[in-house]
Amino acid sequence: MAYWVKKTALTKIAAVLLVVGLVVGVVAGYGASFTTYQPQISQLQSDLSKARSDLTKAQSDLSTTQSDLSKARSDLTKAQSDLSTTQSDLSKARSDLTKAQSDLSTTLSKLTATEANLTKAQATITSLDSKLKELEANYTALSSEHNKFKSNVTSLSNSLKKKLDLEAQFIHILTHAFRNETTEVVSAFLGFEPYVDAVGDAELSTLLDEAYTFLAQGKSTEFTAKFTDLMERNSALIQSDWSKLNALLGS
Repeated sequence: MAYWVKKTALTKIAAVLLVVGLVVGVVAGYGASFTTYQPQISQLQSDLSKARSDLTKAQSDLSTTQSDLSKARSDLTKAQSDLSTTQSDLSKARSDLTKAQSDLSTTLSKLTATEANLTKAQATITSLDSKLKELEANYTALSSEHNKFKSNVTSLSNSLKKKLDLEAQFIHILTHAFRNETTEVVSAFLGFEPYVDAVGDAELSTLLDEAYTFLAQGKSTEFTAKFTDLMERNSALIQSDWSKLNALLGS
């Protein structure tokens, strides 16, 4: 049995070293994924700032246009008043009328042009407002996606860490077994429960209870079999978490 335990210990140590290397790779992958999302968010923020600046300018142009429209209307009223006043002298009135009509035509032309500019400015504001809303929606969607990705990576990393902590306890026990330190093996195994509970896997908990039972009954063969089942189950859980991380990171 000592030979088998030594052999298993060497195998599990090698496996843990491999898993540690993979976890380092996952952390590097997460950093690369974060770097990929950050430029897109910065670009959207820049586009939002520009859109807001364009909207402010358009609103200023609209205010100026409205002021010009008010002045044009005032000029029209004055021209009409002058026409009424000069009616007392027909000859002069005709001359003044012609001039007033010419002024009126010019004023109306300006009024028409001003109204056209106002319509154009309003259309520009509407277009900019639509683009601003679209950019804000895209920014919100991208931020939500990034936060979800970060949350998923953090959750899987924490889950994987708990299983690796349990794996370290397996190595701890196997190390004592390799040295034929029976008392230390039993003592370390009796402290397994917090690590198994942290993983939160029902099958692991059941296997641990069965192993405790065989240990208490002094059935070394059955205990060894359950201990092996525990290691295999935890290894399967580690592999499952690792596969999920690979899928999440697109590896």
